[in-house]
Amino acid sequence: MKLIFAFITTFFLLFQSSEIESVRKSYPTAGQSKENAAKFETITEKSGTTNVAKGYKAASQIIKAKFEAGKNRKTLLTNGIKSLESAVNSAPNDIELRTIRLSIQENLPGIVGYKSKIKEDKNFIINNFSKQNSALKTYIKGFANNSKSFTATEKTSLK
Repeated sequence: MKLIFAFITTFFLLFQSSEIESVRKSYPTAGQSKENAAKFETITEKSGTTNVAKGYKAASQIIKAKFEAGKNRKTLLTNGIKSLESAVNSAPNDIELRTIRLSIQENLPGIVGYKSKIKEDKNFIINNFSKQNSALKTYIKGFANNSKSFTATEKTSLK
């Protein structure tokens, strides 16, 4: 019985891990077009119920808002920000959630008023980077190298 439980748990974790990898691969290009945003939304819907998955789903709503107009745009943006904040508040020590939030804050127009945690998230990422697994380090380095928030020195410090 223990063996069956261990097998099922391992299978579930491997499946969930591959789903998050798919989400991570799609995220950097999700905001480039309406089609990419729709594909990203579809991928996030299958990503599970972890806090990180919830963070990507929230990001998907925010990205989708970019291609909408009027009241629907505002609703998507407001709901996405609330969901992202909820995910971060549920797991404040999750570096991937902080990376998602930082990327969203960097890319939203200033008029939205969602930029107050940029410095906090950047510092959290720098201070906790060394504790992450290699896949997550690679992902975060890729983000940091394209980020407006990290200085050249900070980018090279992520080893």
